[in-house]
Amino acid sequence: INSIPENGTGDLILQVNYTLQDNIVVPTGKTANLYLNGFTFDQSTYTISGTFNIINGSLNGVGGAIYRFLASITGSEINPRNIIIYQMEDGSELLPEATYKLYKFIDGEYKIVKVNENEIGNYEIKNNSTDIRTTSGEVIINQIGEGIYKLVGSDGKELEFDIYENGVSNNIRVERYSGRGVVTSSAIAKLILQLQTGIIRSSYILIILLLIILSLGYIVLRKKKEASE
Repeated sequence: INSIPENGTGDLILQVNYTLQDNIVVPTGKTANLYLNGFTFDQSTYTISGTFNIINGSLNGVGGAIYRFLASITGSEINPRNIIIYQMEDGSELLPEATYKLYKFIDGEYKIVKVNENEIGNYEIKNNSTDIRTTSGEVIINQIGEGIYKLVGSDGKELEFDIYENGVSNNIRVERYSGRGVVTSSAIAKLILQLQTGIIRSSYILIILLLIILSLGYIVLRKKKEASE
């Protein structure tokens, strides 16, 4: 940021997942653009002042847009995160004697989200079960994507929280050390991640992209033909 010229714009590109360690002040007249580049930026408790834009995807690339498109049509989680839920709406901690269920706000209503229990208190988004438990007063949920969620306990207490493109609401935390639990990834998930970061390591990706382009071209030609008839 200090190297940005006066009245100029500077582009910053993440190379690792990063948690802010201090407040950021962008001087008046300067503009800083932070490209996530497939990584996560956690503001934590620090403040950002001045013109500081956080942009999903890579600089001068379409990886982010393609990633979101493919994720939406395949039902994959968009911008998945590992989060910690440590309190309910009234500030009380989660109870070992209670069971919890997770809901996501979709099409104007809350719909239940199924999970897989790696161990009690540690879950990932999978179509196995709807019950969530804890022994430590908190729950870790791995690979949960953007959206509005609600955790509902059998004791009648609830917690509503948000996961959005560049962070999470302040009533949950991002799990920075996700070694606990086993998180598997499918071929389509790897494809989406590689497109998001702009790194293409497999020839299969090129084939899939070529098929997408050919399909779109066929649709365009067919519409032109119908219009001319």
